[in-house]
Formats: sequence, structure tokens, C-alpha cells
Amino acid sequence: MKVSIKRTQAIVEGGLLSGIAVVLCWLSYFIFPLVFLCSLPFIFLSYKWNWKISTLSLLISLIILSLIINPLNTFLIFFPSGVIGVILGLGIKKNLSIGKLIFLGSFVNLILEIFIIFLSMIILKIPFEKAIGIDILKESYQNSFNFIQSFFKN
Repeated sequence: MKVSIKRTQAIVEGGLLSGIAVVLCWLSYFIFPLVFLCSLPFIFLSYKWNWKISTLSLLISLIILSLIINPLNTFLIFFPSGVIGVILGLGIKKNLSIGKLIFLGSFVNLILEIFIIFLSMIILKIPFEKAIGIDILKESYQNSFNFIQSFFKN
């Protein structure tokens, strides 16, 4: 009997924190600095319970957010934040040092960003230069060079 109560409590807390995460991400769509708070519910869930409950809560949040906002923006913005929250919560639960947590979060973020870049190249058929922003960088350098050169002509 006690095990089923614990499972029910974990599922209820997962649903509640999933709702909080949906509201935070929806608000961060309009108020950008709140995007940094979107991973907090998943940190709490994976710290208190386990990765299964927090991953299930993340998937439910992604489904609800893709219905509310936009599936592409949900996947590009909220998915990495949620995964980093789950990973950091597990790291805190295992008593990792702050340096290891920062390295782990940075490494997971790097892997997720590379995955999203390649996925956007495949699905949206974006060339590699546009996917990582090299074309914009070249254009801004050229515009800056032309702007500075115009000062010296006069």
C-alpha cells in the first residue's frame, strides 16, 4: 500500500510541476529572461524522485506547449532547458560538486545544440552556414568594413 501511495505522489507532483513548467515557458515566450527558470521544475522533480518521473513530466510539458505555442519553438527552446534540468537535478542528487555540475550542464547543452543544428539542417533543409550563422557573420563583417571604409573616403 505504501509503494502505491509513493508512486501516486510522484505522478501528482510530476503533473503539478509540469503545469508550472508550462506556465513558465509560456510566459518566457513573451518575457524572455524567464526562459532561465523553465528548467527549475525538472531539477526539483529529478532531485526528489527519479529521472523517469521528470522525463515523463518533460514529455507531457512538451506536448502541451507544442499545442499552446508552436511545436518548433517548443522543441528548440524548451526541450534543451528541460533536459538540462533533469540532468542537473540528477547531478545534485548524486552530490556532484559545482564545477562538475557546470561542466555537465555545459556539455549537455553543447550536445543538444549540435543535435538541434543537425536536425534543423535535415528537417528544414537549411545549409550548414545558415544553420550556425556564418552567413550573418560574414554579412555583418562586410557591412562594418564598408561603414568604416566610408569614413576614410571623405
